[in-house]
Formats: sequence, structure tokens, C-alpha cells
Amino acid sequence: MSPTGSEDSGFRRQEFIQHLCLCAELPALLMGFYDSATRRISESWAAGTDGGPTPAEMIRAAEARLAVQTALTANGPPQEAPEIWLAAGPLAVGMGKPVARLVPVLVCTAPLPLTQPGLAALLRMGLAYAHQQLTEDVYSRLIWPEGLVEATLRVLSIEVFLVTATGEIRYDGRSPGPAGADDPDWLMVNGRLSLRDDACRAQLQRALAVATGPAPSASIVSVPARSGLMRMAVVAPLLASTPPQAMVLFEAPRTDHAALREHFFATHGLTQSEKLVAQEVLDGKTLNEAAENTRFSLSTVRSYMKQIFAKTGAHRQSELISMYYTAILPVGTSIASAEARRSH
Repeated sequence: MSPTGSEDSGFRRQEFIQHLCLCAELPALLMGFYDSATRRISESWAAGTDGGPTPAEMIRAAEARLAVQTALTANGPPQEAPEIWLAAGPLAVGMGKPVARLVPVLVCTAPLPLTQPGLAALLRMGLAYAHQQLTEDVYSRLIWPEGLVEATLRVLSIEVFLVTATGEIRYDGRSPGPAGADDPDWLMVNGRLSLRDDACRAQLQRALAVATGPAPSASIVSVPARSGLMRMAVVAPLLASTPPQAMVLFEAPRTDHAALREHFFATHGLTQSEKLVAQEVLDGKTLNEAAENTRFSLSTVRSYMKQIFAKTGAHRQSELISMYYTAILPVGTSIASAEARRSH
């Protein structure tokens, strides 16, 4: 019987590293994911002969070197290079581009600098593979344990509709209870999802067409709240659905959604002051309003915004908002997909 799920992933990773270690003619090789928050390699897989260092020795040496490197770059600009190579005693430690707060790493017994072209190419390929595996782990978790869907929705305060291209509601994932003033002002017309505002309704229809079209992709739309303020929603394709369906994901204003924002802020290493300013921006406030609400001067708010942009990679306030709402897609997509499978 062939392995499935996480077992299949582990089998593929182990098979890859064994072949890579053999081709590179190295006594030992290790790959994994370094968590910059805990300063530990959270997951790893290794290969090698009895003559090389043990996986535990490689992990300890790599963690010590990576802790120094990540501390030095914590407040600097985002990593631009696809890889960074560090010396850790007799070991070489390769760092790939971070995904959230995790960093793909490769540890081997090759000395630095990597002067052998063939070896350097093989190790770059190994680091690229580790990055691909990390991306897959973070953004493509397809299966959620039975019974955790609703609990996760509540914790992360994500609500969801599953709808067809014409807006026909197949699943209504809103929390039960009376609507509050800050709830999105969704309009239900003959079982179809719509909005009262003409411009927002047209925007929603276009987003549904894109999400269920031949080249499906996600969009962010504006949704008026009952209070008159504007909220945001993500319209994303529900892959492998027949007929094509879309997910409409949005935050639940009746619950405390601080955990979701705090996760986003922590992922990008924002300071407490930067978080206060970012909160205002995510609430749709102007920089003048952010200064008034936080009691910072306008120049201070602008300075914090520059730091926020540097850490997140955003260039404008609208891009930061888009980045934040897009950040719920990996979680929201998995939740909605699991709920769709469970309800059929």
C-alpha cells in the first residue's frame, strides 16, 4: 500500500534527500524548517552515512547559527536573495526565503565557499526543494480534522459563504445570532448573495465571475456594513467543485478577531507601536485619523508606516490591506473546502 497524506509527504522528502545526499557524495545532509520565533528547527529530515555528524548535532549547530543570523536581520529589510549560506563550524547552513515566520534550511558537511559548481548546483536544488515543501505545508493544508471546522472558524473569526457563479448560496457559514451594526450588509435575493449598493454589487458579481471562470483567481471586494462603514471580503475559487463555486470569506465583527490580526502582525515581526498603526490602517483609517486615534504625531505615524512597509513588503496602504485579507485565504480555503466536503 502506498503512503498517503502526511506519510506520503514524509516518504517523498526522505526519498529526495537520500538521492541528493548520494549524488552530492556528502557524508551527511539535513533539511528542515526553522521557526524564527522559537529559534528551533520545527521539522527536519536527514540522510547520510555513519561517518558523518548525527542529525541532532547538525540541528544544534544550525540552530545556534540561524539564531544569530535571524537576530541580525530581524529589523532589517526583507531578504531579497533566494538563498543565504552561513558557516557553522565544519557545516554549511543554507537559508531560503522565509514563508511566514518559517525559513527553509539545508545543512551539510560541505565547506564554504561552495567552490565546486556541481555541488553548489545540487545544494541550491535541495534548498529550493525545501522551500517548495515549506510553501506546500503552510499554504496547502487540505484536510482539517472532523469537528474542528466550526471551532477554527470561531477562533479566527472567519465567516464564509459558498456560492455559484450567479451568487446562488450553497452554504451559509455565518455565526448564528442577531446582526450587529458592524456586520456586512449582505442582501439575500431568491437564495442568491447580493449587496444593496450598486457599485459594490457589480464588484461582487465581477469577483464571482473571476473566481468561477476558466482561469480562477481571488479578488478583494468592498462590502458596506449596516453601520455605513465599509468592510472587506475575499472572493476565492473553491477548487475542484462542480459546478464551479466560489468562497466569500470575511471577518466576523461580533467576535474578537484580534487573534487573526495578531498572527498577521507576528508573522511580519511588527513592534507594538507598529501594530497600533497597522490596526488603524486595516480598519480603513487615514494616516491623519490613525495619528489622532493612537495619539502619535503624523510624522511618527508616517515613520511607522515606512517600517511596516519594509517588514511586510507592501508599498501602499491599500496593498497592506489586500495583503492582510489575502492572508486569511490559506486558512479560509482549507476550512471552506473541508466544510464543503463534509456537507456533501
